[in-house]
Amino acid sequence: MALHDHGRRHPQQHIGHAGLASAFRWSILLNTVLSVAQVVIGIGFGSLALISDAIHNLGDVAGLTLGWGAERLSTRPPMSASPMASGAAPSWRP
Repeated sequence: MALHDHGRRHPQQHIGHAGLASAFRWSILLNTVLSVAQVVIGIGFGSLALISDAIHNLGDVAGLTLGWGAERLSTRPPMSASPMASGAAPSWRP
């Protein structure tokens, strides 16, 4: 019995490393601009809610920065000098 796809296609969406880095940069930039604007407006109007939201957004910026750094590290080749890379882990037995 033949299988039919009924026109349903699920294209895979792969973002290259350049596109991913660009997405991280834009996300960090826009969240930073938003946080600065919230602090300025919050201080101007005396709004503790805006200031606290700005602090929360800066936490998001920190997370995005860590994620971007981890993504960049993941593109590096393994170190050949590492004992784990060669499969010869050091022995802790006497």
